[in-house]
Amino acid sequence: MARATAAAQKKKKASKKRAAPKKGAAQKKPGLRKLKRVKKPALAAKPAKGIPDPKPTPRPTPDMSGRSLLPLNILLIGPPGAGKGTQAEKISSTFNIPHLSTGNLFRAAIKAGTELGKKVEPLLAAGKLVPDDVTIPIVDERLSQPDATQGVLFDGYPRTIPQAEALERTFERLGRKLNRVVLIEVPDSAIVARMSGRRSCPKDGSVYHVVANPPREPGKCDKCGTDLVTRPDDQPETVQGRLNTYTAQTAPLIAYYEPKGLLARVDGVRTPDQVFESIHSGLRR
Repeated sequence: MARATAAAQKKKKASKKRAAPKKGAAQKKPGLRKLKRVKKPALAAKPAKGIPDPKPTPRPTPDMSGRSLLPLNILLIGPPGAGKGTQAEKISSTFNIPHLSTGNLFRAAIKAGTELGKKVEPLLAAGKLVPDDVTIPIVDERLSQPDATQGVLFDGYPRTIPQAEALERTFERLGRKLNRVVLIEVPDSAIVARMSGRRSCPKDGSVYHVVANPPREPGKCDKCGTDLVTRPDDQPETVQGRLNTYTAQTAPLIAYYEPKGLLARVDGVRTPDQVFESIHSGLRR
């Protein structure tokens, strides 16, 4: 009997020894399932060299600056003090075309003391127009320069019908055309009020207004710090003479360009930004 009991205990010990885990083997925790490995999606194969991408090329969106309209030749007309200089700066920077102002060309010549400057100085001081035989060759020379090939913004030229006809002949010779004539309309009473407060920089030609567009520091140019001045042609007595000259000689340009479908009228008795918005909108039509 004792022998049978000893044999049974020996068998039980052998059974436990077989069931014991091996040394170093990881023991399973109850309640956890083995997660299945998820395969990552295969990356799209790159197109072979020389084979075009099958995806269609997206169409270009409209250039909101309007530079897609280039080449673009624009003429700004309106009475003196209508805000042409302010709008010219905005248009020139937006479309990246040079601003051709005969007034600026003449004032630069006066400052430099050239023969041209000596000839035009008394005319500008009296509010009179510079003769065509002086003005037209200067403009033609400017249009032949490389930066004018993508377009030009005209400000102060042409002022008369003969100048407009001369510009047409020049453009025909160059294989170009005038795209739009923007007329900024402002009553005479508002012009006198505007010009009496206008101040100019004698060094770089920047124009300010003591109320509508004041410099950051009173009496000083924002760009170069030069003392601002009132130009002789902005004096009240000169302003009226300039308005009379405009009415007699430049206003007929309206009747000249309107039948050609080039004229766009803009109300100039608003803020500069509102005026520019109207001009920009008209140029994109």
